[in-house]
Amino acid sequence: MEKLRAGLSALPLAAMVFVFSPDASADAKFELGLRTGYGVPFGKVYDGEGNDSGDDLSEGVAGQIPLWVDAGARIGGKLFVGGYAVYGLGILSDEFSNDCDDADQAADAVGGSVSCSASDVRLGAQVQYHFGEAGASIDPWVGGGLGYEWLSISEQIEVSGEDADLTLTLHGFEFLNVQFGLDFPVSDAVAG
Repeated sequence: MEKLRAGLSALPLAAMVFVFSPDASADAKFELGLRTGYGVPFGKVYDGEGNDSGDDLSEGVAGQIPLWVDAGARIGGKLFVGGYAVYGLGILSDEFSNDCDDADQAADAVGGSVSCSASDVRLGAQVQYHFGEAGASIDPWVGGGLGYEWLSISEQIEVSGEDADLTLTLHGFEFLNVQFGLDFPVSDAVAG
């Protein structure tokens, strides 16, 4: 597993060296992208010392709708190398959502309220391979990246005019994310 991690972390570095080599820079074009989709949680929750808590991430969050920004360079029309920043709107798991609804009903009995939410922030580096050319009518691509992630699950409580905000934030390295998509032109100057 350690060899896999070392290999994955070297991939973006090797691609960045390629981007900034003299021959590649003449054929590299800056790209800025905005995308969305649906994210599915995978993995377990670990404590700060690497011990498995036994909890799956999916026990708190069922998924997310990410608002994703890409920035980097397209090299030779096929390879994109760059970074990403993501803000995800979390979708609570059924179990967590039901617990929150029960707490809201109990608070409502004394004139209060409880609401729950989840969000996710991710930053990292990525590489994509595009099967079509930039500006093609449809440009399918596959990619992967690595980075750092902060997942927050919050419960806002209001009872008798008093407010409390309880937030649990889980964070850690994302050793591999797998991506795929379709780019398509929105106008002559903008592709989506």
